[in-house]
Amino acid sequence: MKKMKQFKFIYINNKCTITYINSMKIGFDIGGVIVDAKTRELFTESYRTIKLCIEKYKPENVYIISKAKSHWIDITKKMLEETNFYKLTNFLEENIYFVNEYGDKAVLCGKLQLNYFVDDSIKVIKFLLDTNTIGIWFDPCDMTCLHKNDLKKIHIVKTWKSIRKIFLT
Repeated sequence: MKKMKQFKFIYINNKCTITYINSMKIGFDIGGVIVDAKTRELFTESYRTIKLCIEKYKPENVYIISKAKSHWIDITKKMLEETNFYKLTNFLEENIYFVNEYGDKAVLCGKLQLNYFVDDSIKVIKFLLDTNTIGIWFDPCDMTCLHKNDLKKIHIVKTWKSIRKIFLT
């Protein structure tokens, strides 16, 4: 008997996205999403949510893409190691990418064929509007910088609980 594809309907902001579960690929930013951009303190629920995404969608389908210069790359890698990120989440170290510019994140999302990318930067969200990757804008401070039609193409979340609701329900 032929195996049928499983799919998921995701409703946010009165819009529906259909994603095949077997091929779901998700990406996360670090600063401002996994850790507080100013204090570099870990958002409590970030590791737990990433672990649950990895359990559901497999380690090879969950990514981190961060814009960082060499100094911040070293600091970030050290922070991930010191907080046991890889062990606690089963995240694949080779699935972390660092880019030089905000637009590079959107390009990499396309190359990796990500379905969703979670970022706190409006610059990244705007670049994603022209790709097949759906942007999830984490904890936006000012939504007036997006055109009304653009708001229909992205998801807006304020907490990790909302992210879990998108990917794990």
